[in-house]
Amino acid sequence: MFLFNLDKYKFLLVKVTLYSTMEERCEAKKYASPLNDYKILSYMIRRIILSDQLKCDPLEVSFVYNDVRKPFLLNSELNFNVSHSGKWFLIGITKNKSIGVDLEVINNIPKLDSFIESYASPEQKIKLLKLESSEKLVHTHFDWCLKESFVKARGDGIKEDFTKLNYQLDIPKIDSKNEDYKKRYIWSVDNNYIPHTSSYLYRCYYDQDLVLSVTTIGNKEDTLIEEMTYLKLNPELSTQD
Repeated sequence: MFLFNLDKYKFLLVKVTLYSTMEERCEAKKYASPLNDYKILSYMIRRIILSDQLKCDPLEVSFVYNDVRKPFLLNSELNFNVSHSGKWFLIGITKNKSIGVDLEVINNIPKLDSFIESYASPEQKIKLLKLESSEKLVHTHFDWCLKESFVKARGDGIKEDFTKLNYQLDIPKIDSKNEDYKKRYIWSVDNNYIPHTSSYLYRCYYDQDLVLSVTTIGNKEDTLIEEMTYLKLNPELSTQD
């Protein structure tokens, strides 16, 4: 996974025609500033990262979409997924596995208890509502982020009922020293274990408090789902002059 603070990549905007299509530029213009810059930068960086993996020109990267608009690479064994939150952009890449990623900046949620009631599973709801307000906010972001990455990996979109999604929710203790956190989770839907599927949850502290999640779904032939996952912040990009 690669995590970008898009404010650090605005130098790319002078090369916008080299790393984005007219359709992508028109889509970005629908957003108010500064989100329009963030949107086009995410399109550009997505093409740069994927072209490096595919060994082709950024504008040669071709996408196809399923019925809920999840993008896939045309004629490739690589899978990818992206997420945005303000100035932050996350992209995850796997080989021969479906992937979903989610990124959230921990911000205040109005009517937090009502929000939890609306989407959490019965088991998770009991645990979350018992927490103190600050912990409740963080773990609600944890919970939401995990579920978002899960449904994105499955390619189900918003039709998935979040209240039916369960995983090993142990309410990890939040370190007062602001140390990064990483944990693996196993999934079930309607209390039925889902084989070959797992998620990693990250909490990272930069100039903002972030929660990230990546979920991968393998094939039946896979004997090991606990593949190494790594997160790189603000990587250098191979770009042409």
